[in-house]
Amino acid sequence: MRSWWRKSRCAKIIRISCDWAANIFLAVCCFYFLKYFVLLCVGTTGHVPSDSMQPTFKPGDMIWIDKTALGARVLNLWEDKKLDDHEIWRIPALGKLKRNDLLLFNYPYLTRHGDSIAQDVSTHYLKRCVALPGDTLAIVNCRYVVNGTDSTVGHIDNQLDMRRRLVRERQDFGKPYSVHMPVLTYAGDTTWTVENAGPFIIPRTGMTIEMTPHNVRFYERYIEWENRKSLSMDSISGAVTLGDSIIDRYTFKEDYFFAAGDNVAASRDSRYIGFVPYKFIIGKVVLIWWSTDEHGSGDINWSRVLTRPQ
Repeated sequence: MRSWWRKSRCAKIIRISCDWAANIFLAVCCFYFLKYFVLLCVGTTGHVPSDSMQPTFKPGDMIWIDKTALGARVLNLWEDKKLDDHEIWRIPALGKLKRNDLLLFNYPYLTRHGDSIAQDVSTHYLKRCVALPGDTLAIVNCRYVVNGTDSTVGHIDNQLDMRRRLVRERQDFGKPYSVHMPVLTYAGDTTWTVENAGPFIIPRTGMTIEMTPHNVRFYERYIEWENRKSLSMDSISGAVTLGDSIIDRYTFKEDYFFAAGDNVAASRDSRYIGFVPYKFIIGKVVLIWWSTDEHGSGDINWSRVLTRPQ
């Protein structure tokens, strides 16, 4: 009886159906495994919602973010949803960041009234790397000057255009009105503006600074973030305390970057939010793979499809 059943047409149909179902299930599992492996370890996509990086990126651009150059991040997604600070690990990197690289990073939001930073993984910023860890940066007549050299970092034409705009506004109205002027206000120097600021050093791993009043105020949020402890200076004695310890110098544990928007007159970037920790960077933007009309018509902008941003 069993031999007859195994040879019957019905049994053959059942066996074939089971084989197909198993193969389809295995194919679907492989597809999703490869999909999430690529998104986690290789790269991901995103869209440009604002004009802060014009003309390099425009609203409607769909971008590809390469994670391999920096090493993909591994982090606790449950903690992310709570916006708590947490440990971040990286897969070994295949490259390194350079000036003028285009970065996607999580917004370093301020905690406890701005005296420290934390990572908001729900908010992504797209900016250009202007200065690397250890660089000395200054803003001179709206131009970014790295290590004392009038280097070609950022979008040069837009920097010069903002300089001309400010000159015209002073001539016509007596003062600039279209650009938010003060920058790095947490440093305590109210004379720093989008026209002239610095010089100041971008922290890097192993860099040691003295705990002067200026350095305490300027680097306070980063020192507190690295140590999860409060930093303070006694107004009478000048003693600097980190947690329960008195220190006269500090050695940084992390690398930081200065990231700026190409649309320099209308970009919320490191001039206002401060330096970006390496751990907050998601990857490098290397491709505009799709683009639609920036005014929302839905028309495809073929001239920007599959182009490499510069």
